Amino acid sequence: EPQKIYVPRQFPQIAGKKLYLVARNERLRGDLRQGNRLTGAHAGSIYACQRSANAVGLGRAFYPLISTDVFNMDYVVPPMYRYGVPLVNLHGEVIFKDFMSLIQGQSRPQAKILSFDGQDVMDDPAAPCLWLGRRPIYLNGDYEYAAQAKCRNWQSTHPTEQALTATLPLGSNAPGLLSKENTKLVACSQFCRMLCIQIAPKNS
Repeated sequence: EPQKIYVPRQFPQIAGKKLYLVARNERLRGDLRQGNRLTGAHAGSIYACQRSANAVGLGRAFYPLISTDVFNMDYVVPPMYRYGVPLVNLHGEVIFKDFMSLIQGQSRPQAKILSFDGQDVMDDPAAPCLWLGRRPIYLNGDYEYAAQAKCRNWQSTHPTEQALTATLPLGSNAPGLLSKENTKLVACSQFCRMLCIQIAPKNS
């Protein structure tokens, strides 16, 4: 299959700062590997997010929205952009009012979450989930529970290994995308999507 070539495009402008929240184009197993072309795990996902964003003209200030053995995704966006900066999709539509409303699990998406090639990932039966990973807990000078629920730190596709995911589409009783009611463990052999988030507004 020939590789798609993305042409940088002009995105709708909304007043003030904004951060783009975009899904990777690929359905991914628990090692987050895109075929044989890119390495997987967290490091490969950073590169994949940055490459995809840059290819559509959004720059390279993007990181995967997942937790690792020693990284809590709650802190991926710098403090000055966590409040009051809306998260938007590729159409410029506001998905969440800000990063904290997403992370705290108190908000349902107000607009569709799209992939870099424009797919609606909110209702994809082949990948009905978002990889998240359980947040590491730092206690007693070490990361407790670090290796739990992250597909061996995003290196496994084994069906007996699991990772924490958010369910897509959201359950009717879920108050937010990342709420406890909307998260569950999924086998690393299954396909889910992964979100990339812009960590600083472009030209800010």
